[in-house]
Formats: sequence, C-alpha cells, structure tokens
Amino acid sequence: MAPRTDIPFWVLPMNLLLSVAVAFLGAWVWILFSFSVGRLDVEKAVVIIEEKQKDLEFETVISDPNVSKISVVGTAMRSQPGVAKTMFETLAAKGVNIQVISTSEIKISVLIDAEYTELAVRSLHTAFGLDDE
Repeated sequence: MAPRTDIPFWVLPMNLLLSVAVAFLGAWVWILFSFSVGRLDVEKAVVIIEEKQKDLEFETVISDPNVSKISVVGTAMRSQPGVAKTMFETLAAKGVNIQVISTSEIKISVLIDAEYTELAVRSLHTAFGLDDE
C-alpha cells in the first residue's frame, strides 16, 4: 500500500491549530509529518491522532510540549534575499538547534527547544537590526 501523504490535513476540521506541516521522504519510503499546536492542545491532538492510527497506518505519535515556534515574517522577504541565511546562522551561532523548519513567501518559522526561546528571539532581534525599535 502506498504511504499516506494527506495526514496533516485531517487535523484541520478538529479545532486544532495546524501551524507547521513538513513532510520528509526517507530512503525506506517512511514519511514523517510534523506539526505544532498550542501547548494547551497537545494532549487533545495526541488523542485525536492516536484514534486515527488504524485508518492512517502509522507507527507512533511523539509529542513534545517543550518547544517554541519562532517566526520571521514580512512581505519584503519576497524580494530581499538572505533572510533565511541570517536566521539560521544567528541561531547556530548561539547554539540553538532547529527541530523543524517551515517556510512560505513571507514567513520562516522554526521549532526550537523552549529553553532557548528568549535567547533566540533576542539574538534574531539584534541580527535583523530591530534593537532600536
């Protein structure tokens, strides 16, 4: 049977905020879907997903409520190269490990360990010249 590629989309009508969805295709045709929900919805999301296990034919659900989503947002990103590079280099220089990356034309979001939230936000603020604002 072919692997399912629509897994994140069935979450949408269940009153969960799907804010990051990334699909990876591995050498053994494993597909890993990763998405974030608000901390208050983690347990609810896990229950809903586990109830669908037989239908969706997945092995396991792993949840981590100790992550933070950091985003760089702006319409100027369409025409200004290097925003992702600056973001990733800044976080790497501070030793902040990126767990998930999601992008669009006007936004780059990353999931990181929650303990690094303040460091990441302050460092990115400085890197993008926002300290004076």
